[in-house]
Amino acid sequence: MFLKSFSRFLLLSFILLAALSACAKKQVVKPSEESINAKHAVKDVGEMQAAYEAKDIKGVLSHVSQDYARGYAELDTSLRKDFDAYDNISIDLRTDRVEIEGDKVKVVSHWFGKWRDKLGKDHQARGNADFVFRETGASFQLVDVVGDSPFGISR
Repeated sequence: MFLKSFSRFLLLSFILLAALSACAKKQVVKPSEESINAKHAVKDVGEMQAAYEAKDIKGVLSHVSQDYARGYAELDTSLRKDFDAYDNISIDLRTDRVEIEGDKVKVVSHWFGKWRDKLGKDHQARGNADFVFRETGASFQLVDVVGDSPFGISR
């Protein structure tokens, strides 16, 4: 009988201890600056993709630096050609990793795109692109794309 009472006591003590520890305050860990910057750059690539698919030139270019390595004006022209030539644009863009070096954040990705022209013919392409952003105060701006950019495929 003593053993039965003691085992019940242990079981109730364990349950009570588990309940009390579950109610204990959890330590809040603040994300690092690198983590915040990485998430911000990935979000910017996603916003550029959404704007490109919506054929919103201002939405795409709002994330691009005037010092864009491939030429801001050239990108603007290529985007306009894309939007004139294709009725429907769909990009499946996947982030592989994020690399941070100094003030630059590189979003390494791969993508598959479909562009439907005005005659209803589909054009497909795929590639790998490293989107390089630089922090400019409160925001990030795209300064280069290394590899195959899915944005502005028309030349």
